[in-house]
Amino acid sequence: MYGKYFASTFTGSMHGAGCDVFAVWGYVIANTVASQVELNPAHLAPILGATPERVAAAIAFLAAPDVESRSKINQGRRLIPEGAFAYRVPNHERYRRIRDEADRREYNRVKQREHRARQQPASRQHTSIHESALSAHTEAETETETETGTTTTPSLHSARFLSDAHRTAYERARANAINPVAFDAMLGTIAEPIAGGQAYSWLVIGQALVELATGNGQPNAAAIRAFCRRFVSDDTRSLTPEDAAARRSAKTLKALEEVSADP
Repeated sequence: MYGKYFASTFTGSMHGAGCDVFAVWGYVIANTVASQVELNPAHLAPILGATPERVAAAIAFLAAPDVESRSKINQGRRLIPEGAFAYRVPNHERYRRIRDEADRREYNRVKQREHRARQQPASRQHTSIHESALSAHTEAETETETETGTTTTPSLHSARFLSDAHRTAYERARANAINPVAFDAMLGTIAEPIAGGQAYSWLVIGQALVELATGNGQPNAAAIRAFCRRFVSDDTRSLTPEDAAARRSAKTLKALEEVSADP
């Protein structure tokens, strides 16, 4: 058997009642069944490390009226004598319901957390880890001062783009992002998916940023992946894997030459 010791026990009218009273009351809480408990001082004394007289005095304290008690049931008595060593605990059912309701809520909270953890896609978990790592890395770098006196975080992927057009499109999209660090993390997961899936080169990602820059709105992960997917898959479905890879490489290089030739 077990019982729940409420913290309010130590701040109410039992405050300062003495160790014997709290020891007996703890025994009552742990051993009460259906509001009934048996308290024999001769039996409790060796269990609690006290004398029978001290245990009897503690029981008398708990059975006495308490005008300062939070509970006004039975004039604040915590124990009601009903026979030889037999006592009724008048507030047992009330506090048991509180305990059971609190346990039920905690159980439901734990189960809901476990359910959400099982339902959460592995890719989302890995992406969060990747974003956290990139964020920590970027925030650890020294912030650079701009000419206007404000601070900006360095661009993480700028050096990855070999074409000026790709780099310009990236810097513009990053500057317009609500969270530039998260934008960098998003591009990182497209180039190097942690949870599996198609990886795209920075040449293809750069071309996607150039193409999407002509539209409305901020490029997002879905739009960039969709462009990359179309870019590498067009006219390659009927080819062998080796020929398809060669075709994609040729298309990427052609796109790079085209954007590099733009004034």
